[in-house]
Amino acid sequence: MTGNSNAMTGNSNAMTGGGNLQGVRNAMTGAGMDNAKIGFNPESGYVTYNGQNFLAPDNVTDGVSYASSDAINRALGDYYKNQGMLGVRDTLNARGISDSRIGWNAQTGMVTIDGRDAFKPSANAGGTTYADAKDINRLTDTAYANAGDPISLVTDYVSNQGLGNAVNWSDGKLTVGGIDVPVSYVQDGKAYARQSDIDRAIKQAKINAGITGNREVVRALRRRIQAAAVNLPAAVHRAAARQPKSRTTAFTRTIKPASSSRAGRGSPRQRFWARRRKSRTAAFTMIIRLVRNSSKAEGLRRRC
Repeated sequence: MTGNSNAMTGNSNAMTGGGNLQGVRNAMTGAGMDNAKIGFNPESGYVTYNGQNFLAPDNVTDGVSYASSDAINRALGDYYKNQGMLGVRDTLNARGISDSRIGWNAQTGMVTIDGRDAFKPSANAGGTTYADAKDINRLTDTAYANAGDPISLVTDYVSNQGLGNAVNWSDGKLTVGGIDVPVSYVQDGKAYARQSDIDRAIKQAKINAGITGNREVVRALRRRIQAAAVNLPAAVHRAAARQPKSRTTAFTRTIKPASSSRAGRGSPRQRFWARRRKSRTAAFTMIIRLVRNSSKAEGLRRRC
C-alpha cells in the first residue's frame, strides 16, 4: 500500500497480532461510505476518506489496514457528526428523555420510544445510532407527546394566548414575559419548548404584571358588588341626612326616578335636588341588579 492508493483489500475480520481486528475498508463500505473515496496517507499513517484523515489503523498487513471495532465505531461516529448528524440516544438524554424509554428493534432496524417503533436512523455504528437533527426533533416531539406534555413552537403557542409580544428569543436565551423558558430544541432558527414550561412562564409573567384571569376578575367583581349591597342602606341614610329635612322622606322613599314633568317643576334648587335623586337612585338600582344577577356572573366564571 503506497501513496494515496486504494490498495487496501481483504476480508472484514482477521486475527492479527494476537487481537481480533476488523478490516477498515470493509467496515467503512459496510457503513455506506463510498469505496472510491477511501485512501491511505503514508505520511500520517491514516486511512483517509475523501482526502481527510479518518482512522489510524492498529495494523497493516499485506496492504490491508485493520483496527479494533471500538476504534472503527468511534471513527464512524466522528464522521457522522462532521456530516451534521447527532447521536440519537445522547441527544434524547440531553433533552430529558430517559434511557428506559429509548430502545432498538433489531427486526425492523428502528429506534423505539416507549416500546413502539419511532423512526429509522440514518446510521448505526456498533449499536450507536445517528440521525439528522430534524429527525431527532420529530422523535423528541413523539416522546413528549406520549408523556402528555407536547412540544410547541413558542412564538405560535404564546401568540395564540394573546401574548405574542412577550416572547424574546436572542443569543440562545428564551424568555416569555421576562421569565426564562428551557429550550427543547431549535429548528430553522426558531425555539421550541415543552408546553408545561411555556405555561409556567406565562402564568408567572401575568402575576408579575398584575394580570389575573377572567375567573379572578369575576370573583373580585362579585366581592365588590356584595360589599356595596351590604353598605347600601347606610349610604342611603348618610346621603339623606345631608339633605334638607323636608326632602329626607322623599329621598329615602325614592324607588325610581321622578318623572320628567315633575322634575321640571319648582324652583332651581328643587330641580337640582330632583336631578341628584334621579342619578343616585339609578346608581343604587344598578348595584342591586348586579347583586341579584350574581348567578349570571357565576355562569361567566364557569365558562372562563
